Amino acid sequence: MVIHGLCVGNNYYGKGIGTKIVHYCIDEAKKQNYKGIRLDIVPTNYPAKELYIKNGFKYVGDYDLDRNIDDIPLFSLFELYF
Repeated sequence: MVIHGLCVGNNYYGKGIGTKIVHYCIDEAKKQNYKGIRLDIVPTNYPAKELYIKNGFKYVGDYDLDRNIDDIPLFSLFELYF
């Protein structure tokens, strides 16, 4: 499973919404018999990095995903396997 575009509105930041969304994704992935979850984020998104690591994801490196986004040449990849 891939988590793509997870975000929380500014009014809800710091209230545990991101954690609830991540837990929901993990539960759904397990229910659907996925072997794991992968996601990528902008390397400077430190709150997201903290959220994913806190929920068991492992940082696997920064990579160029050939998205041709000049301002973001690399993305930080995270994975969680069950």
